[in-house]
Amino acid sequence: MPLPNRWITRTLLLATLVLPVWAQAATPRYAGVTWTAPADMKLSDRDHDCPSRCVVYEDKDHEFPLMRVHEAMLGSAPQTLKTLMAWMKDSRGETVTVVKNALDKEVVRDGPNTVYFYFLERGDSPDDSSPDYSLLLLVEQGGVTLPLEQFGLSRSQMEGGIEAVVSLYNSVKLDPAAIKKDLAARAQAFVGAAQAIKKGYARGEKVRLYTWSDSGVRNVYTPSGMQLRAFNNTGSLAFLPGGVFLEDSRADYRTPDLKAVGDGELPARWKSVGGGYQVTLPNGQTTLYKLEKGTQPRIREGTRTYQEIPALTAKDVIGTFSTKYSNTSGAGDTTVNSSGDLDLNLLPDGRYEDSSQSFTAVTSPNITAGTGNKKAEGGKWSYDAASYTLTLKPDGGGTRSGPTYTQVFSPAARQIKGNKSVDWLLIGATGWWKSK
Repeated sequence: MPLPNRWITRTLLLATLVLPVWAQAATPRYAGVTWTAPADMKLSDRDHDCPSRCVVYEDKDHEFPLMRVHEAMLGSAPQTLKTLMAWMKDSRGETVTVVKNALDKEVVRDGPNTVYFYFLERGDSPDDSSPDYSLLLLVEQGGVTLPLEQFGLSRSQMEGGIEAVVSLYNSVKLDPAAIKKDLAARAQAFVGAAQAIKKGYARGEKVRLYTWSDSGVRNVYTPSGMQLRAFNNTGSLAFLPGGVFLEDSRADYRTPDLKAVGDGELPARWKSVGGGYQVTLPNGQTTLYKLEKGTQPRIREGTRTYQEIPALTAKDVIGTFSTKYSNTSGAGDTTVNSSGDLDLNLLPDGRYEDSSQSFTAVTSPNITAGTGNKKAEGGKWSYDAASYTLTLKPDGGGTRSGPTYTQVFSPAARQIKGNKSVDWLLIGATGWWKSK
């Protein structure tokens, strides 16, 4: 898929974009940045997959390719490219390569802007045979860089991508001074929120956590036909020490990465208001969550009922956590079945044993094969009751941590022995049960 040559690129950069009368007018989404929504695209409510704030558009008829307007960053375009690629590798686990010679011209001067073009191949692993692709147009002016991106699931989806991104660029206007001021203020606000949480814990405050869940079974199509699969949908309201509020987050409540948790948006704040919690969003909008008293306090919000998570101690999490998983995939007459189970045993002496086994079977008219694997590790564990955070430190190095709790309110009911189960969230993952 050869991309347009430099003459097409240059002509488009200097062209005047003519929009139909129904197109959205250029309006600011970030301080110091304005642009016009791409024609024939709509705002997307998909998971944005961005390192910070971004506005995402998708085709009105097809989801992909996507168009992303990222939050501007301080520094040059090459520095911004390094930041974006590091995020793709570290946070997404991707193998990222800049495709050489994909564009005949990779840097263009256009008035006050210096515009850099990069074409990225983004694989889930080094040997990924069907990687994703990103066409980045990085607009540098006055010490800041605005990333514009077209993202596709295949190279063929990127056909005509440069024209689409350049058309978006033609509507962009930057005010570097306003951008720098806004980024500095936001950085300070994130620091202030993190400090508020830290000071709240230091005062002896604890997370006030409420969750809802909806479980059942439903039909799911698989290569071998329709199958009944169990599902468990959950949500949460977390009122952190220091007045910081997180919704539907499984972050480490002790030291959350607030920028990552909120997709770059500033966190909401909360305060106690006669029998409930008043939450204020960064835009000033407020919501009152009324607390219903009882053996297990609850909050009703719309059709959902959030139940309070009980106070837990390290003693409550001692025992064996277990879960099982299975998955069926394949194409044509070939079916791949994978399954496994995980066990995490938290011992009273502060040690833990982590073991797992997995099985994969491939079935087709001409072949039937399978393989299995077992592994185990150990280390030290600790539980921070104030934030419901379980931390594992493997003997081989590294750290795993995250929220760990159960909705079962009665201490007696939590002390279940044998094969009976109690649903737990373990380091942010659902579907675990625990036995003593």
